[in-house]
Amino acid sequence: MNEDYIYNTIKRILSERQNNTPNNVPYNELVKEITSDLKLIINDLVSKKKITFRKDVNGGLLFYAVD
Repeated sequence: MNEDYIYNTIKRILSERQNNTPNNVPYNELVKEITSDLKLIINDLVSKKKITFRKDVNGGLLFYAVD
């Protein structure tokens, strides 16, 4: 993810609004959208067996590259 991705995500969210009202994207909405995209990418990498993951003792995810 880079600045073009962030910019395009903001533009996409704005274009999906009816009548472009409001014509801004709150930070929390942007983070929610980016998190959703990140989850899709991670799931795709797991399904392609490029990465794997385990949970630590606190339930957090630990990611590993598959060699």
